[in-house]
Amino acid sequence: MYKRKAMDISVDYLGLHLKSPVIVENRQGTDDVDAFKRLEDSGAGAIILRTKFEEEFAYDIKRNTRIVARTNNYGAGYEYVAQHLGTYQMDDYFANVQKITDAVGIPVIGSISCISFEAWINYVAHYEKAGCRAIELTMSMRPYDISQTSSDIERIYNQVIFAVRRASALPIAIRMGNNFTNLAKFVQQLSWSGIQGISLFDKEVPMDIDIDNLQLNQSKTEYCSEDLCSLLRWIAILSGKTRCGLSACTGIKTASDIVKVLLAGAETVQIPSALCWRDENYLSGLHESLAHWMESHQFEKIAQFRGRLAMSPNDPAVDLMRVQAIRMAFESK
Repeated sequence: MYKRKAMDISVDYLGLHLKSPVIVENRQGTDDVDAFKRLEDSGAGAIILRTKFEEEFAYDIKRNTRIVARTNNYGAGYEYVAQHLGTYQMDDYFANVQKITDAVGIPVIGSISCISFEAWINYVAHYEKAGCRAIELTMSMRPYDISQTSSDIERIYNQVIFAVRRASALPIAIRMGNNFTNLAKFVQQLSWSGIQGISLFDKEVPMDIDIDNLQLNQSKTEYCSEDLCSLLRWIAILSGKTRCGLSACTGIKTASDIVKVLLAGAETVQIPSALCWRDENYLSGLHESLAHWMESHQFEKIAQFRGRLAMSPNDPAVDLMRVQAIRMAFESK
């Protein structure tokens, strides 16, 4: 009877050794510790907690202050009361994070998005204390403010990274969008700042216009093949040109998608937890299919093929992309 040879699908990312390149994003924000254990049992390499926004704590502070008493009754003491209540909110949240990190053996990665330097530093310290093994800073700043130059926005990224590095020893990953004047150069410069990983790309919230009620709404479009195509292009362009690892976090659903981004040069891939909740065999199926592909191509380790299709400046694939663009232009006539 034929026995399949065991494939080594382990990778190194953020200075951590992961048993799988598949990282699960807890986008639904479940607090069920058993759910995280099931993800570990299914072979997840690591878990990223749902991104916690600074405004969430601020909302809880204002909501609870209104419940306790009318805010004008506090007078000058309002800020103290708000801060006190906010501390309780954070304590409850991070106590649950501690339960999760205690329950699983795989790395748990915190994720935050803030608007003030104090919050970045404060929350990172809480994640570190709660047992997280790394932190992902979601810094998808959109170029909406016409008073800001591209240099202003890039400077903010570097200032936040500098502040967080001084405040914590946790490995840092930056989750970013692709709205930059020279994206490749900026990603490379970020990798020189001492961070350990960059997650590409944080998807911009799609907007729609309700013509009946005359208001802006969030469109409920999901990730599409175009997201993956753009991701593959940029991973292939950036692979080998940064001092930190790249993690693909857009449009990945199948084992074939995973193989593609690894061939392009990504160290890890990120998939939403919702896919795992819908099918308890989904995650193990991804690993099985990945191992089967590796065996069929005679690869025993991911390192043997990761980045094989990455682009170099002199790679003819760069010229091929231009030729294909010209061909599409003529075919559309």
